[in-house]
Amino acid sequence: MIVYSHKTLTLPSQNVKVNKIAKAWIEETISLMQKGIEDTRFVLKMGYKIDDEGIWFEYPEYGKWIDSGRRAGKRPPISALLGWMKYHDIPEKAAFPIAKKIGKEGIKPRPFLHIFDDRINILVDNISNELYEQIMDA
Repeated sequence: MIVYSHKTLTLPSQNVKVNKIAKAWIEETISLMQKGIEDTRFVLKMGYKIDDEGIWFEYPEYGKWIDSGRRAGKRPPISALLGWMKYHDIPEKAAFPIAKKIGKEGIKPRPFLHIFDDRINILVDNISNELYEQIMDA
């Protein structure tokens, strides 16, 4: 399964308190995103990593289709469904009927990626406050 990464913010490297703030923020944000999806057929296994380059939010390939939906009119490629089907223990023989139904009816969007961007100011404020305190305490 392909994992997409979405870089959010570059952090000051090797700052343990800032990384702790970032970790708490991203875990809360992922929880809100999963609640926003609501439909259990579309639950995503989301993750993250924090490294010297920044914060990376990770999700499976089919997450983009959950977020933006898909118009009716054309079946998706079977290969695009296989990761989702495997995650939900759906037999491969169901791929064609599922693709046919998606082609006929489309997929209703369940936007969740905006939550990440909507909450970025909270993280920036929390990190700014922490860095300010560190500078004042030095």
